[in-house]
Amino acid sequence: MRSNPPSGPMHIPAEFHYRLQGVTRGVNPGAHRGRALGSGMEFRGYQGLLDQPDPRRYDVRASLRDAFGGPRFRAYSQPASVPVTALADLSASMAFAGKMTLLAEFIAAAGFSAYRSGDPFGFVGCDTKPRMDLLLPSTRSKQAATQLVQKLRDWQPEGATAEGLLAAKYWIKQQPGLIFLCSDFHLPLPLLDKLLASLAQHRVVPVVFWQSAEYDTLPRFGLVDVLDPETGLR
Repeated sequence: MRSNPPSGPMHIPAEFHYRLQGVTRGVNPGAHRGRALGSGMEFRGYQGLLDQPDPRRYDVRASLRDAFGGPRFRAYSQPASVPVTALADLSASMAFAGKMTLLAEFIAAAGFSAYRSGDPFGFVGCDTKPRMDLLLPSTRSKQAATQLVQKLRDWQPEGATAEGLLAAKYWIKQQPGLIFLCSDFHLPLPLLDKLLASLAQHRVVPVVFWQSAEYDTLPRFGLVDVLDPETGLR
């Protein structure tokens, strides 16, 4: 059965490219430098027939130079995938001046970029605790991130703290991966120190969500009446 194409232009999320330093431990094929040998393009050295029984990689010159006269075969690194996770602060301060809209746009771009790179993508959002209604386990599904983005656009952050970030590690793959830490970083420094320590095995990239309204309208001197959206204190 044929279906009619959707009316109007299709919205394609923005895409960005990320590169990890060093070598990843992943075993699944992907776009990053890996430790395993396979069908990549990065030359790693030579192996014998039993280790690399692929006649297409037979190297005549290396075989002639071999001291024991054995056949030598070229070995290459297999590009690997890494799990990508967006860990988001959903405390009440993130409700200010459209930050959640910016967060939703970033998640759409991150999910699409991970999909295009062949990496699994997951999302953990936290206020006082991890929000199970917004949890996205690591997946390679293109549509999963799209559904999450709509939930984030409709979400109203009300949490008094972001303490739930400390428990997020239980919903993140133990395999070392890439974590985008999304927050306005209006966080207590002890909390931030504990959070980064709990994520030490991963590569953590902070993504800061600030709006100009947070600082452009402040007077150059004098007293200011400030309301904390999380505690309600002035």
